[in-house]
Amino acid sequence: MHALTSSKKKQATQKRKADDTAEHKKRLRSNPSDVSCPHCTSVLSAPKNLRRHIRDVHNLDATPMICIDVQNGIYVTPKYDHSPVFPIHVIKTTNPPNIDCEVENCRTFMKIAWCSGNPGKECVHLERTKSAKPYSQPAVLTSTSLQDMLSKGLMSSEWGTKCEKLYTAATTNGVDSVVPVFFGDEGYSKRCLFFSVFTDERDNWCRFGRTRVTFDTVAGQWNCQCQGTGTSHRCIHRMMGMWWIFQESPGTLVTSDLQVEDIDDLETHMVESSLFCEPHKLTSQKVTVMTDYLSTKKRIPCLQDLPLELRTKERQPPPCFVPSEETCPYCPGPTPPDLNSQENVTTQAMVYGIKYIQKGVSVAVKQCPTCANLVRFQDFSTGFHNFNNRVILTLPLCELLLSGLANKTTTGRMLDTLSLFNDNRYHHQIVRRAFHHFLSLTNFKFDFCCHQCGYNPAVVVADANWKLAFDVPLGTFKRPDPDTISESDLEVDIVKAWSELDKSHIAEGLISGTSVANPFCTSVRHSTLAPWMGEKTRVGNILPKTEAKKAIKKKR
Repeated sequence: MHALTSSKKKQATQKRKADDTAEHKKRLRSNPSDVSCPHCTSVLSAPKNLRRHIRDVHNLDATPMICIDVQNGIYVTPKYDHSPVFPIHVIKTTNPPNIDCEVENCRTFMKIAWCSGNPGKECVHLERTKSAKPYSQPAVLTSTSLQDMLSKGLMSSEWGTKCEKLYTAATTNGVDSVVPVFFGDEGYSKRCLFFSVFTDERDNWCRFGRTRVTFDTVAGQWNCQCQGTGTSHRCIHRMMGMWWIFQESPGTLVTSDLQVEDIDDLETHMVESSLFCEPHKLTSQKVTVMTDYLSTKKRIPCLQDLPLELRTKERQPPPCFVPSEETCPYCPGPTPPDLNSQENVTTQAMVYGIKYIQKGVSVAVKQCPTCANLVRFQDFSTGFHNFNNRVILTLPLCELLLSGLANKTTTGRMLDTLSLFNDNRYHHQIVRRAFHHFLSLTNFKFDFCCHQCGYNPAVVVADANWKLAFDVPLGTFKRPDPDTISESDLEVDIVKAWSELDKSHIAEGLISGTSVANPFCTSVRHSTLAPWMGEKTRVGNILPKTEAKKAIKKKR
């Protein structure tokens, strides 16, 4: 009897598995975009969800790694396991031994591990070589296609000679001159074409003798790690990539592509330039007027003064963010002119929140027919903060990041925590800049008081503020010379200095993605700022700057 019962249970289990398999195949046939996990029976709706599932559930790295140079052991892999996706080079070979990554942070990480007694520690990019795809020879460039380019006027004879010379050097070294980088159909964008191009030199931007060249097929823009030569927007590496496109994908390249500018900051560009179209041309004067208006009329009250529901409960974004102004706020007079009808500047804005990240939201602006200045959406009462018409933060997210700073937790760590909590992928650089924009428009209450000392702190330390709030090159902090330092370098109008700094952050949201210079931008040095002190803490607005005295050179 017991054996009969076990047999029935076994048959029922087999039938259930067969039904599950049939249902699984049925779902795949009904939705071709569904993909199944090779490690379990889960069915995912998109390839990118499969990568995330394999990484988070099975604790496996599904990020692609491709060998492009079998002789020297050079691989390419995405820098991040999330967007934006663009490749970096790593080298890992045993003959002769050479293990390195071109990302500076990775090299620092491995050096620290070596100094700590763990010389075999590798960065996340080098660890991916365990599952790398084997080398596959790419299409060989031909002199016939190059001559065809020259005859059609797509390249000058001077550049043609340089391309032939670089191609010959690559052949002499036994490597491929141009290797296209395709990460497959696993949810990666097809907008940009990536190439690994032989450089025949080694420098900080091409540590392994190869550089990354990128072509944006939508905007027709090029990017190379060498950043061109002088004021020219062209370089030999872009020309090599152009040669490959003309030969293997001629429909992608047109004559006008040679006239476009290159991309200086690829990572920021790939996040910010998603189908963005600015219908009106900005000038420094317009930016100044708009910045003054936002800093005076669009101030955000102290968060403690806002309704609890507004700063803690997230709302769903509207289909389009439209400015609430109906008349021009810039024109004087009792009857300012009516603004023109709204115009969309983007349909692909990103809204970052605590519980969601939503893309595909429209943002509109209005223009004054008289002064031609623009009015954009900036209304905290809606529960959203507009950074640059392309990136919008929810007020609860801003409140959470601010509370993290108050509890000595940096913005990056808070975003990493949120990513683990809600499985969203935040672009740290963009969100951090948007959060600083929010802080610049916020009114804070500086009413810190000690029951014994009152409003009189003995020491104010601002070292952490400089590190977290300013992207300042190390070379700008040069020691002041005691022979040239003046009295004005040892004091600062703290209200004016910090007001100008706030306006610089506010203007950054207006000029982001344009070629207009920030009219409020100033270099940050030892003698530029002093730690902020509340109105009840200081005697007046003019404060001494002890930071400058700390770094004065000693006379010998």
